[in-house]
Amino acid sequence: MRKYLVALVCLVAVGCGSDKVTFTLPPSETNIEGTFLLTLADGRVPPYAAFFTSTDEWDLTSDRLYIVPGGTWADTTFYTVFSLRDGSSEPRATATAGTYSVSNSQIHFTMTTGGTSVFDGAVKSNILYVLFNGVQYQYKR
Repeated sequence: MRKYLVALVCLVAVGCGSDKVTFTLPPSETNIEGTFLLTLADGRVPPYAAFFTSTDEWDLTSDRLYIVPGGTWADTTFYTVFSLRDGSSEPRATATAGTYSVSNSQIHFTMTTGGTSVFDGAVKSNILYVLFNGVQYQYKR
């Protein structure tokens, strides 16, 4: 039994590593302002299990990113949180915001509320592409 488990772990490790594709942002259009709704996150369509804690499962149900004229942005992420203890659920939301600038045909986002991350994006054909912590997100205007 143990040798089968080792073989399975080896197959999974080899298979997972070879399928990873590096994503490059397209050049951004100049019309970037608007409201964008999340359609795809690292190949997953909402709703999906975003993360787990020792007591809860957080399912991302939707995400809305606003790019405002004048260099600011805001994002609200909506979740359904399921208790692993009693099976109950409740809606929750988190918010982040910050500033942005555009250079070299890319949007450079700086988070000033809800964290301190810096990440890039681009708008092409009403789709906002974002690279955040190595993960690709797509939003539709």
